[in-house]
Amino acid sequence: MALNPTRVQSALVMEATKKLLKIALIGAPNAGKSTLLNRLIFSDISCVSNKVHTTRKNMLGVYTEGMTQLEFFDSPGVVTKKHLLRHHLEDSLLRDPEEASKKCDLIAVVVDASNLRDSKRLNRTVLAMLKEHPDKTSYLILNKTDLVKSKRLLLDIGSRLTEGHLEGKRVLDQEHIRKMLLNSKFSPQNIKATSRHVIELDKNKAEDEQPTCLDDSENIVGYRNFSQVFSISALQDDGVDQLRERLLGLAKPTEYWAHGPDYLTNESSRDIVHAIIRGKVMDSVDNQIPYVIKYKYLQVKHDALGSLHIDLELVVPKKYMIGKLLGQHGVVIFGIINESRERISQVLACDVKLNITVKSKER
Repeated sequence: MALNPTRVQSALVMEATKKLLKIALIGAPNAGKSTLLNRLIFSDISCVSNKVHTTRKNMLGVYTEGMTQLEFFDSPGVVTKKHLLRHHLEDSLLRDPEEASKKCDLIAVVVDASNLRDSKRLNRTVLAMLKEHPDKTSYLILNKTDLVKSKRLLLDIGSRLTEGHLEGKRVLDQEHIRKMLLNSKFSPQNIKATSRHVIELDKNKAEDEQPTCLDDSENIVGYRNFSQVFSISALQDDGVDQLRERLLGLAKPTEYWAHGPDYLTNESSRDIVHAIIRGKVMDSVDNQIPYVIKYKYLQVKHDALGSLHIDLELVVPKKYMIGKLLGQHGVVIFGIINESRERISQVLACDVKLNITVKSKER
């Protein structure tokens, strides 16, 4: 059978116009990476809570717009090997952020701008990852800006964590950097906000030479090769659209996509169910109890009408923890069930029947 040359050529052109960008979201625990991922792809696939170490492994989220596809790798909050061993955490918390930074085209470092410690200096482990990939484009994303009382401080934080440089170009001299480290109210003159959410290099005042100031590793507080600095609030969905647009514009031509245009994540429905329930449990129960709960799924299946039936046992090591999970008159567990059921129904677009029981290993 002969092929129509015009149609063949048209198909080849369509294939050639496909674009792709792979982005690794890395940062300290509880920086808001998972919330940002959910906003970027318009779907709640990633587990979200106010507690640290909610994300325990890399999660893939995919967003497709027209002929451009973005692959996001939501990584666990970076930790040191010492921290990993001390708290008996999974190896994935150490391994997965490194793997994501290797396979991506762009490294997006998410920082909690409202956290005094994180805004003072870049996480050492994150900084080491960036230095391992100096050839890769990197963005500094200042998140949770809705919690920063003085918006002018965002310029200071961005300047500090870039050490007065963007794309390797100096925008602040040594004296400016020292003032910035000593005085949180100091605002540089050569960094500007070109929009409400993007802080870019003032190219009229930038210098190509790179000074040798602050070469002592103990004094290094930032990374000099960030391309741009964004200020956003993922929780409030403020600035996320601008970030997404910038990423779409950076995508490069590719021969094929690994995922179809309707693809969202490599997580199964069961994984998404678990992420949502676990997030609600972590936000509803205090102290360390959420970290020792074992989740035993007795049933996760759809019936003939498409409704999803979930039977789950939460197993705790101590009897007293049952009362903490149930709450007075069952108010805590009923809250977890109702909020989880509603969220699962929204994400998976189906009716959900959720039953949760709590048991203890202790007799």
